[in-house]
Amino acid sequence: MVRRPMCLLCLLLIAGIWLGDWTGLVPVRDAPANPCAAQMADLKQAVIYGRIYQYHYSENSTGICLRDVFSRPQFSGSSMISLERTIVYMQEECSLPLGTWVRVKGKFQEIEGPRNPGEFDSRLYYRAKKIYYRMKGQELSVYKEDTWHLREGLRQIRESLVHSVQEAAPNQAGILCAMTAGEKSLLGQEEKNLLAAGAASHMVSISGMHVSLLGMMVFYGLLRLGMGILPSSGVSAGMII
Repeated sequence: MVRRPMCLLCLLLIAGIWLGDWTGLVPVRDAPANPCAAQMADLKQAVIYGRIYQYHYSENSTGICLRDVFSRPQFSGSSMISLERTIVYMQEECSLPLGTWVRVKGKFQEIEGPRNPGEFDSRLYYRAKKIYYRMKGQELSVYKEDTWHLREGLRQIRESLVHSVQEAAPNQAGILCAMTAGEKSLLGQEEKNLLAAGAASHMVSISGMHVSLLGMMVFYGLLRLGMGILPSSGVSAGMII
C-alpha cells in the first residue's frame, strides 16, 4: 500500500465521503422526506418566510437564495413547517440587503432531477448547496428588517466593481466582470459559445486557483504591513475557508 500512494489516497477519499455522509456534513443522499412540503407543492399558491443570504442574477429573472425558511400552517393538522433553504425566482430585480427577512408568495415545488440521461442534474447541484426547494415568486415583501453588514458590504463592493467595469469597457464588460467579479449574468450567448468552443470556460469560473491566489495576496500583504507569519497565515487561511 505504501508503494501505491494513489490507491491509498482513493481509499482515504472514499472513507472521507462515507464519514461525511454518516455524520450528515456532506449531502450525499437525498433530503429527508417532508410530507408538508409535498402538500405545499400541490397548492396553487404557497407562502414562505426566509432570510436572504445570496443573489443569482440572470437575463430573465433574479434568483434569491433564502435560509432558515419556514411556512405557517395552511392546512389542518400541521404545525410550523421548516424548509431548510429555498431559492426563489422573481421577474423583478431585487436588491434588499443580505440578512433581510422576506415573505414570498408563489408556486412552491421540490427541485427535480434530470429527466433525460446526460442532462444537467439541477437537484444534485443545489443539494450540494443544501437547497432542496424552489419557488416561482409572484409577490415579495419585507417581513423583518435586518442586515448582515459584512456580507452586504462585500456585495456592495462587488456590485460597484461591476458598474465601474461596465462604464469603463461596455463592449467587454461581460468577459471582464466574469473574470474579476464572478458576475456571469452579463455574458451573452455568443460569448458563452465562444468560451465553450475554445475550452476557456474555466477562465470565467472561480476555481481553487483563484482562491489560492487571493489568499497568497492577503498573506504577503499582511507580511509587508508588519504582521507576523502565524497571524498572517491565520487570517489568510480563515478568509479562504
